[in-house]
Amino acid sequence: MDKTVKREPITDAFRYKVVSDFLQKGGSWKEAARRNDISDGTLQRWISIFAPLSEFELELPENETDMEALEKKKLEKRIKELEKALEYSNLRARAYNTMIDVAEDMFKIPIRKKPGTKQ
Repeated sequence: MDKTVKREPITDAFRYKVVSDFLQKGGSWKEAARRNDISDGTLQRWISIFAPLSEFELELPENETDMEALEKKKLEKRIKELEKALEYSNLRARAYNTMIDVAEDMFKIPIRKKPGTKQ
């Protein structure tokens, strides 16, 4: 890597191409990094970002619209995860409310704080 040569900004498309190149051609980290003129640590980081273990079969996008589609899929997956977490939190809150209702009925004492009380 020649540090005196000014290079263009590195895009996600380039990163994706480098990771796909490594996964398809194989070899060591250092060989793949040398082929693409980047450091092997950088390549390792890009692989952890662009090729999680569950998705080792990645296709190389032809242009930026494919990168946008890949990003859209990642965001949709994240939305589903967040919706699942929200559903779990709502279920948990409902369980707590039910538990308090049962305890108030069983022990005949108010547990919830009344609105507008002084502290």
